[in-house]
Amino acid sequence: MKHKDCWVLLDYEHSVKAGQTPRIQLSDWPSETTVSYETSADMYLVGLLISKSGITNLSEAAHDLENKLKCSDNTKRLSAPKALEHSFFDSCKYL
Repeated sequence: MKHKDCWVLLDYEHSVKAGQTPRIQLSDWPSETTVSYETSADMYLVGLLISKSGITNLSEAAHDLENKLKCSDNTKRLSAPKALEHSFFDSCKYL
């Protein structure tokens, strides 16, 4: 992807099988990604995937997690370790 006078390498996590439409478009990436990549951009995309999942009966905790992952201020956005500490995961059962 070209940004101003330089090229930015993006990964292919939004790719899908031929004939399918990806849920995440390049335009969905947070704006700070064109300046420099931070892992918080990936967390933003996880929140966006929750939003675009089509699941209509998300719990209050799931909505809270989604909003904290999609926080527009990347310095306040949850990191992966912090996201796993969110109360949403308290009700999950592990094998």
